[in-house]
Amino acid sequence: METECAVSGRPIVLDIDSELRCRVRPPAERPVFFIPLIDLPDLDAPCIVDDF
Repeated sequence: METECAVSGRPIVLDIDSELRCRVRPPAERPVFFIPLIDLPDLDAPCIVDDF
């Protein structure tokens, strides 16, 4: 996944393997991210964020 730092604007690449281990390129601070545990088939909201 490609993104950018919200503070510096520098590009960041996140590699996530099948065990949900994360590697950041180029080396930087550890990113903050999460994987929401939502039952997607039963999602009634128009957006996943609305179900939180």
